[in-house]
Amino acid sequence: MYSKPPTGEAPKGSVQVITSHGRLPLRFRFAGERHYISVGLPDRPEGRKLAEMKARKIELDMISGNFDQTLAKYKPQSSLKVASPDITPKATPRLSELW
Repeated sequence: MYSKPPTGEAPKGSVQVITSHGRLPLRFRFAGERHYISVGLPDRPEGRKLAEMKARKIELDMISGNFDQTLAKYKPQSSLKVASPDITPKATPRLSELW
Protein backbone atom coordinates (compact mmCIF):
# COMPACT_ATOMS: atom_id res chain seq x y z
CA MET A 1 0.00 0.00 0.00
CA TYR A 2 2.66 2.46 1.01
CA SER A 3 5.69 3.05 -1.13
CA LYS A 4 9.13 2.96 0.42
CA PRO A 5 10.91 6.29 0.75
CA PRO A 6 13.82 6.65 -1.65
CA THR A 7 17.14 5.65 -0.10
CA GLY A 8 19.33 7.39 -2.67
CA GLU A 9 20.71 4.10 -3.89
CA ALA A 10 20.49 3.13 -7.53
CA PRO A 11 19.41 -0.33 -8.62
CA LYS A 12 22.24 -2.85 -8.92
CA GLY A 13 24.04 -2.63 -12.26
CA SER A 14 22.79 0.84 -13.14
CA VAL A 15 24.86 3.88 -14.03
CA GLN A 16 23.65 7.27 -12.83
CA VAL A 17 24.29 10.61 -14.51
CA ILE A 18 24.78 13.15 -11.74
CA THR A 19 25.44 16.88 -11.71
CA SER A 20 28.56 18.25 -10.07
CA HIS A 21 29.74 21.85 -10.48
CA GLY A 22 27.90 22.25 -13.78
CA ARG A 23 29.39 19.04 -15.24
CA LEU A 24 27.95 15.54 -15.77
CA PRO A 25 29.96 12.73 -14.19
CA LEU A 26 28.76 9.14 -14.12
CA ARG A 27 28.47 7.18 -10.87
CA PHE A 28 28.11 3.42 -10.51
CA ARG A 29 29.26 0.36 -8.59
CA PHE A 30 30.96 -2.64 -10.11
CA ALA A 31 32.45 -5.64 -8.28
CA GLY A 32 31.83 -3.92 -4.95
CA GLU A 33 33.76 -0.77 -5.91
CA ARG A 34 32.30 2.68 -6.44
CA HIS A 35 33.37 4.43 -9.64
CA TYR A 36 33.06 7.99 -10.90
CA ILE A 37 33.82 8.88 -14.49
CA SER A 38 33.98 12.40 -15.80
CA VAL A 39 32.62 12.42 -19.32
CA GLY A 40 33.76 16.00 -19.88
CA LEU A 41 30.32 17.37 -20.72
CA PRO A 42 28.52 20.44 -19.40
CA ASP A 43 25.10 20.12 -17.77
CA ARG A 44 23.02 21.06 -20.83
CA PRO A 45 20.35 19.08 -22.69
CA GLU A 46 22.73 17.86 -25.41
CA GLY A 47 25.41 17.01 -22.85
CA ARG A 48 22.89 15.12 -20.74
CA LYS A 49 21.81 13.02 -23.76
CA LEU A 50 25.41 12.12 -24.56
CA ALA A 51 26.09 11.26 -20.90
CA GLU A 52 22.99 9.03 -20.85
CA MET A 53 24.26 7.24 -23.96
CA LYS A 54 27.64 6.65 -22.29
CA ALA A 55 25.86 5.38 -19.14
CA ARG A 56 23.80 2.89 -21.17
CA LYS A 57 26.99 1.70 -22.92
CA ILE A 58 28.64 1.01 -19.55
CA GLU A 59 25.52 -0.83 -18.32
CA LEU A 60 25.48 -3.00 -21.45
CA ASP A 61 29.17 -3.80 -21.03
CA MET A 62 28.60 -4.82 -17.39
CA ILE A 63 25.70 -7.10 -18.39
CA SER A 64 27.55 -8.68 -21.33
CA GLY A 65 30.80 -9.21 -19.44
CA ASN A 66 32.77 -6.72 -21.56
CA PHE A 67 33.30 -4.15 -18.80
CA ASP A 68 36.73 -2.49 -18.93
CA GLN A 69 37.87 -2.33 -15.29
CA THR A 70 40.60 0.17 -16.18
CA LEU A 71 37.78 2.54 -17.29
CA ALA A 72 39.96 3.74 -20.19
CA LYS A 73 37.27 2.68 -22.65
CA TYR A 74 34.74 5.03 -21.07
CA LYS A 75 36.82 8.12 -20.40
CA PRO A 76 36.68 10.87 -23.02
CA GLN A 77 39.51 11.06 -25.49
CA SER A 78 41.14 14.46 -25.26
CA SER A 79 40.36 16.54 -28.31
CA LEU A 80 43.14 18.91 -27.32
CA LYS A 81 46.01 16.53 -27.86
CA VAL A 82 49.03 18.62 -28.63
CA ALA A 83 51.71 17.09 -30.75
CA SER A 84 55.10 17.53 -29.18
CA PRO A 85 57.33 19.66 -31.39
CA ASP A 86 60.25 18.02 -33.12
CA ILE A 87 63.25 19.47 -31.31
CA THR A 88 65.96 17.44 -32.99
CA PRO A 89 68.69 19.77 -34.27
CA LYS A 90 68.76 20.28 -38.01
CA ALA A 91 72.03 20.19 -39.86
CA THR A 92 73.07 23.61 -41.07
CA PRO A 93 73.85 23.50 -44.80
CA ARG A 94 77.32 24.43 -45.90
CA LEU A 95 77.87 27.37 -48.18
CA SER A 96 79.10 25.06 -50.94
CA GLU A 97 75.80 23.12 -50.74
CA LEU A 98 73.78 26.29 -51.16
CA TRP A 99 75.63 27.28 -54.36
